[in-house]
Amino acid sequence: MADLSPVAFNATIAAFGLLLYLFAWRVTRDLPPAAKVLSRLSLAVVAIAPFILAIFFSAYAPDQRSAPAGAPSRQTQTQAPSPQPAPVEDAQRREADAAAKREADARGVAETAQRRAAEAREKATRAAEQQIGQRAPPVDAPIALPRVGSAPPASGSAPSSPAPSSPVGEAPPPVAAAPPPPAAPAPSASSRGPTAAPSAEAPATRSMPPVTAPSPPPDYDVVPVFYGTDRGAKPGEKRVTYDSDRAKRLELGRAMVTVPKAHEVPNIERPWVYRIPLTNVILYQETEDPKKHFTMQDVKSLSKEDYLALIRERLAASKKFKDHAVVFIHGFNTTFDFAVYRAAQMAYDLQFDGAPFVYSWPSKGQLGLQDYGYDRGSAEQAEPYLKEFLTLITR
Repeated sequence: MADLSPVAFNATIAAFGLLLYLFAWRVTRDLPPAAKVLSRLSLAVVAIAPFILAIFFSAYAPDQRSAPAGAPSRQTQTQAPSPQPAPVEDAQRREADAAAKREADARGVAETAQRRAAEAREKATRAAEQQIGQRAPPVDAPIALPRVGSAPPASGSAPSSPAPSSPVGEAPPPVAAAPPPPAAPAPSASSRGPTAAPSAEAPATRSMPPVTAPSPPPDYDVVPVFYGTDRGAKPGEKRVTYDSDRAKRLELGRAMVTVPKAHEVPNIERPWVYRIPLTNVILYQETEDPKKHFTMQDVKSLSKEDYLALIRERLAASKKFKDHAVVFIHGFNTTFDFAVYRAAQMAYDLQFDGAPFVYSWPSKGQLGLQDYGYDRGSAEQAEPYLKEFLTLITR
């Protein structure tokens, strides 16, 4: 890094210190106040340390840039000029290299030819074995091998008896490999009729059904959450979304939340988002994955009749918490999605098989000077819709 210009070197060190400070600021956000102050003071020292290192490296960097234009470098001063080879030696070395290259090429061509010849012999041997295997007699049938040098038996005559075995200590006569039987002559045109029977040598093949491996279970579970809200709804391509507008009416629906099996109580695993503090500028955002994060699989607005039918279906299948319900109502600085995630997290951690509910009033989900006043007004105007929602559930 000492070869960089001072401006580029200091800019690189400053960027690294800023990223390190932002990352550590987020890590210490949830610490107690005393530990948070000590941690952030330590982070300030860590952020200043790269600049001290930059000054140190700048002070002790090699002084090659400060040398005059015509001055020779250290490397030039210390290295002695290498002796130039004579022209005769160059010609001899080039001739030897060319001869070695020709010899290597010839050796490679010979090895390629030998390898191809071996492959051809192997293919011929394999083809002969396949031909002999196709015409081999059944396993249960006796095989009569003629003795070497004897004439083959005539057609229609009884098979000859096997030759007696050689006495102990006497070497058996050498047995040569029998050549493959000649191929059967093709039938003439006159012998082939219009309805010729299929060859008896062709074995009958049976088609086997394809074997499909069972699909592995998913790496996440799905928790249904029944919601009520007086937020403004915005239809989208994949799902309906709810913002902080005051719709001044009660809307019902159901959200299907995926919970990863690697979930740890009582966290809500969501993708990491790195922002500049006190701003909405995003530096990095992790991709959402249901195997690692809480995600919205489906959010659907329902009518009152469909809403109650789904609730009754959920309660009919409950066993551990028969005919029980849990209603979660969030507070200040909470979005609709986070309220649904929190309700799903509580139901999942409690192993609650009853009906989990959430009511989300139109909070802005932001922490600003004017956001608390807006959220307080939204909570006050949501009282009649919350009462209507609770009455519907209890009845």
